[in-house]
Amino acid sequence: MAAIVLALVLQGCAPLTISQTDQSGSSAGGDYSVSGPAKTKVGSGSAPEGIYLAVTFGNMTGGSLSYTIPYMAVTGADNLTTVYTFMTPLAGTYNATNDMGYISTATMVPATAVYDTASNSSLPVAGTSMIMGLKGITPVSSGATYKDSNVKQVGVFTPDGSVKTFTLDKPLRITHSEDRKIVVVDSYPSFSRRMRAVMGNNTTTAFPAGAPSMSLKTMDGAWATTTSSFVSYEAPKYIPPPA
Repeated sequence: MAAIVLALVLQGCAPLTISQTDQSGSSAGGDYSVSGPAKTKVGSGSAPEGIYLAVTFGNMTGGSLSYTIPYMAVTGADNLTTVYTFMTPLAGTYNATNDMGYISTATMVPATAVYDTASNSSLPVAGTSMIMGLKGITPVSSGATYKDSNVKQVGVFTPDGSVKTFTLDKPLRITHSEDRKIVVVDSYPSFSRRMRAVMGNNTTTAFPAGAPSMSLKTMDGAWATTTSSFVSYEAPKYIPPPA
């Protein structure tokens, strides 16, 4: 379950095909349709201040839970925000056996990107299973074809209106392999158990089809007034490789 929360910390998750000149008005940046009044996009070139992911659960098969991410919002300095809608939702898998997560970034394009301020931005939620928020995001290392990042805080917004936030004892490590177009999320058993406690065994509950988009300002406010639960780190158990 930890993998679902932290699947997209990709140096800010910004589409690299959007040029720096695609900053306002309505235009096309590479394979992205860009619009919005903000003068500067966020989430590229440096770590974002926050990320909100709309997550839709799929089926649990053989110990693996599938999920998709159709929408994402990235917040940065000066209250600036970019909201992404992926034409083909990003597809991921959580493997319960080794507590690892994997998500393909092959469908990050085509998509739409709307630049604005957090006060004027909202994330679509209709039909999705939950909203996952990430804060305390820190780039750790990078190379020609990969980026490693840590995440320290996680928030969960569920269809019943509840909000849960967590502060991780040890940050969760996420690696984005750009050439292979995949994100690998490291195991964090104690946090995965906390997530299962929040979700229970029900992965079919969703926001209603007609649910309005959720304001980023409202989500930030709910996060700020929610008491965060501390999650102690527990090292994953060794799992031998396949014979």
